[in-house]
Amino acid sequence: MAIQVLKFTNRSALQARLMGWFRMLTAFVSLEIAAQACAALASFLVVRNLAKEHYAWYSLAFNLQSTLGSFTLLGIGTGMTSMAGQWIGDREQMGTLVASAFQYRRYLLAIVGPLVLPVFGYLLLKNGCPLWQTVALVALAVCLLLVELNRQIFSSPVRIAGRYNYLQQAALIEAVFRVASLGFFILIGCLSAWTTILVSVLVSGSVVRFLIRKRAEEFVAPDSAPDKAIHRRLTKLNLNVLPSTLTFVFQAQIGIAMISIFGKTASVADLGALMRISLFLLVPQAIVQKIIEPKLARAKEGKDLWRKFGVSVLCVAAMAGGCFVLMYFLRYQFLWLLGKQYWYLEKELAFYSGVACAGTVTSMSIMLLYARGWADYMWISPLTEVLCQLCATPFLNLATPMGVLRLESVRVAAAAVIYGSLVARRFFKSRQNTNLQQDREIELKSNLETLVG
Repeated sequence: MAIQVLKFTNRSALQARLMGWFRMLTAFVSLEIAAQACAALASFLVVRNLAKEHYAWYSLAFNLQSTLGSFTLLGIGTGMTSMAGQWIGDREQMGTLVASAFQYRRYLLAIVGPLVLPVFGYLLLKNGCPLWQTVALVALAVCLLLVELNRQIFSSPVRIAGRYNYLQQAALIEAVFRVASLGFFILIGCLSAWTTILVSVLVSGSVVRFLIRKRAEEFVAPDSAPDKAIHRRLTKLNLNVLPSTLTFVFQAQIGIAMISIFGKTASVADLGALMRISLFLLVPQAIVQKIIEPKLARAKEGKDLWRKFGVSVLCVAAMAGGCFVLMYFLRYQFLWLLGKQYWYLEKELAFYSGVACAGTVTSMSIMLLYARGWADYMWISPLTEVLCQLCATPFLNLATPMGVLRLESVRVAAAAVIYGSLVARRFFKSRQNTNLQQDREIELKSNLETLVG
């Protein structure tokens, strides 16, 4: 009878846990779909209503913001995730971490900004952008970068604390206001490259300042001073991920740069428009970043960590596979959304969908290494990726979108092998440590039994 009661209790607990997960995922996915649908609508409004020339300038300016963000966010983001996972609940320590991250951000911007800004200014001018618009686009891209840096730092404690829905509600509000603002500029006939980025700066800046920062203050003590020990940890993390950062920036910009230099302005717009389709992968990516990554950052080393990681990989692979099937069979509808000036990109769209979905699965290994702060050997992957791409370059036409996408597929394949190997190395090392601990416990128990006997 007692055994039956125990089984019934365990079954009830399991059912309650599964129902809790189901309700949480339902609420999360519903909000995420609503937010991403509005964001996708805003992106397609931009693609369909901007002239190809202006969309090319917009793509270059947006890539400038992404490049600077890569240099200033990756190391800080890794440190914020791994350290916040340890200190969440301690407002004083979290306040020190946030203050240190902001100070460290200023140092990185002072170093990277003067190196990157002239390059993108040249690319804009080369593609026919007037001087005054070039200056405006570069300035707005820097402003948008500062907004995104604030978002990254203030979102980390909220995300690690498990307040996923609040961040989603903020993203939904942001997307709705962005659509409304873009619609207003379209109606009055004033939509251009610089007004599009201006809308992003004003809307995103308001949401970060009045919503995300306000919620972050619940977990972060205000007016905390930076800590030199945290600076040293951030420096170590940045040095460890620097090769990966450089490669990420190189990979993200090489396509736009190659087409800008060797191709035509229309090709720049084609590649930028194709990349808008990645918006449909934002739901699985959001689940990875907002639910899975914080849980892995908080998980205990050992079986708990690897069990959660294995289940997460299977779930993300299933979602990515579903997204690929959806994008493949609805590719003509997606091209219609982009507009008639992009209808001839059918093959490129199908190929890019496969590469993007494969990259989403590969990112799981990268995410685990970042979440746990295991960045010691990550420099191997960038070198391998670059070498593989250099070998493939003579066989590709990098003046066309398909050539750039094939180059990206080479990178994704190399990254999957290397980062997967690094995760496997950590797994076997963890198993070895667990076995050693069990052997010590058995030996200690045997010694105690001998002494008692």
